[in-house]
Formats: sequence, C-alpha cells, structure tokens
Amino acid sequence: MKKIIIFLTIIGISSSNVFGIEEGRLELRKEFLQDQHEKTMLLAEQGDADAQYKLVFNYAGGRGVEADMDKAIFWLKKSAKSGNSDAQLDLGIKHYIGKTEGILKDDNKSIEWIKKSAEQENAKAQGRLSTEYALGEIVEKDMVLATYWLKKAANSGNSDAQYNLAYRYHDGDLVEPDPVKKVEWSTKSAEQGHLLAQNFLAVLYFSNNYNVQEDLAKSFYWYKKAAEQDDAYAIGQLAGFYANGWGIEKDPLKEIELIKKAAELGDARAQYNLGAAYWDGNGVLKDRSKSLYWYRKSANQNLPRAQNIMGHFYKDGLVVEKDLNESFKYWSLASDQDYEAAHGSLAGLYIFGMGVEKNMSKAKELIEKAYESNDLSIKKRAKKKWEEFELWKY
Repeated sequence: MKKIIIFLTIIGISSSNVFGIEEGRLELRKEFLQDQHEKTMLLAEQGDADAQYKLVFNYAGGRGVEADMDKAIFWLKKSAKSGNSDAQLDLGIKHYIGKTEGILKDDNKSIEWIKKSAEQENAKAQGRLSTEYALGEIVEKDMVLATYWLKKAANSGNSDAQYNLAYRYHDGDLVEPDPVKKVEWSTKSAEQGHLLAQNFLAVLYFSNNYNVQEDLAKSFYWYKKAAEQDDAYAIGQLAGFYANGWGIEKDPLKEIELIKKAAELGDARAQYNLGAAYWDGNGVLKDRSKSLYWYRKSANQNLPRAQNIMGHFYKDGLVVEKDLNESFKYWSLASDQDYEAAHGSLAGLYIFGMGVEKNMSKAKELIEKAYESNDLSIKKRAKKKWEEFELWKY
C-alpha cells in the first residue's frame, strides 16, 4: 500500500511539473513577443517601412500586443506611404475589395498603390497589375501594358505570371505563339511547384500535338509532381500510364490504386473508370452497387460518358429500378454536351414517347446528329432508326 501511495505521489508531482513547465514556456514566449513588438515599434516610429509593416501583423494577430485592427490599418497605411511594396500591394487590394473598416472601396487608389508596388519590382504586384490591365475593370484596358507587366512579373519570379505567360505563348494571346518559350516559362513555373504549370507541361510532353517533342518520361515526371500535391486530375492521368505502359512498365495494381485515389479526390474520369472496374471486376472484386455509386458520382459531375451509362441503367433497370424519366434526364444531359452515343438513345425515347412526350421532329434532329458521328456503329444505328421510322417525313 505504501508503494502505491509513493507511486501516485510521484505521478502527481510529475504531472504538476509538466504543467508548470508548459506554463513557463508560454510565459517566456509571451515575454519574447512583447519584447520583439517593443523593438519593432521603436524602429517603426523612426520611419522604418519594414518595421511598420510588421506592426500590421502584430496588431492584426495580437502578437506581443493586444489585437487592434484600427492600429493594424494605421500602420499599413504608414508602411505603404514609407515605401514598403508589400504594404502598398495589400493596401491596393483592400481599396479594390472595400470591405476593410477604415479603407473605402476606391478603384483609383487601388490601381495607384498596386502600381507603386509593381514599380518597386514586387512580383505579385506586377502580376496583379497585368491582370488589371487585361481585364479593364478598375483601369482602362491596355493589352500592351498587360503584356509588359506580365513579362516583368514572370522575370521577377512570380510563378503565376510564369504560367500565364507560358499559356500566352501557347494560344497566341498577347504574344506570338512560341513553343520554345512556352516550355521554358512552364518549366520555370512548374519548378516552383505551380500545380497548373506542372499539369500543363505533362500535357505538352505527352504527344507531338502542341509543337513540343513527345517525351513520355517528362510527361510522367510532371504528372507525378502534380500528383504529389494530391491533384486528382494528375493522379488519374498517372493511372493511365500504368494501365497502358506509356514509357513505364504496366502495373494493374498501381493503376487501380491510383484510380481509387483520384476518384475519392473527385476526378470525374477516375470515378467513371472505377465504376467500370467494379462492373467488370477488373483489378477489384465485381460489385454492381459500387459500380453504380461511382458512375453516378461521375455523372453528377457532368461527365457525358457516365451520364450515358446512367441512362442505360435506368432504361433497362440495371442495379436500379427502371425509370424512363431518369433515362431521359441523363441522356439529355449527355446529348446536350454532344455526346454522340446519347443522341440515338434519346431519339428512341422521343420516337416511342417514353419518359417524354412523343416528338418525331425532335427524334429526327437527334438522329441527324448521331449520323454525323465518325463512329461507324453509332452511324449504323442512326441509319437504321432513320429508315425504320421514316424520319425524313418529319
């Protein structure tokens, strides 16, 4: 009994010591932040623009001082006037938004402060200024200046600007198309971790379609980089590499692993592929309920292939209760996106008045669309309906 009491006493002492140590650490940190704030304040009062900008965050976040948004705004304005480019950009954006107390919405002041920041080589401000000149909302639209500031921002290392400039060299907007510069700026941006640039580079290297030499190894590399950021699209694309052996060895297990991950992250194509995998039992145990689940998820993200499948499920009562109204809904959605296989199926509903009022002229229009397909099987089925129901009469 004595041993137990001693043990419990030790535990109690240890626990109190732990709490005491933690409280001591918090107190030391508080004192440190207060000391830093006081030193920063001295510099700020002497006109140091950087110190003034630091005070903005101290007062906004209560670092070493009681939080006070009025004082945060006061020091933001002081810092901007003293020449801190980050403060100037922040102030310009706040004037644009107009939702910060003490800073009214004022487009003229917004562009004035953004310009001041950009002229000090602030890369973010240069990118923002380029966007404003391109949009023409708070300043007169000027594509020459938009291009000038976009290039300045890219050269200053702004990854967004580098990606945007790369895309301009891709589509010829603002600048002449240039495949070499397109890759150059995409690479600069991608190397800084810019997700869109990484995916863009992967697409460029995947085939020769964009005046860039095909390089499957580089395409795989950049999709992998984007996938490391949990990008659903890139993960789904990597699955395709493992499925088809594009520049790497085929790996069905890795393929299904990546499809699942991309589907769970919300990629509509991966959700469709996972639905197909569960339907056929490819790489997973066959499970029609799970197949329906993933096809529906994909269809609800407006993927026409998935909508077409859902239309068939409801028409034939596969896994779900037969419901021609639902068939009509899904096939209409797919057809509206010009998904060729859906045109003929939807036409059939109009011909027989199933799930929708009978309408032969609408059926004729859809069959004509279906017949324009380059898919011979779709073309053949369209021709059969055209002749069987003499649709030329309507």
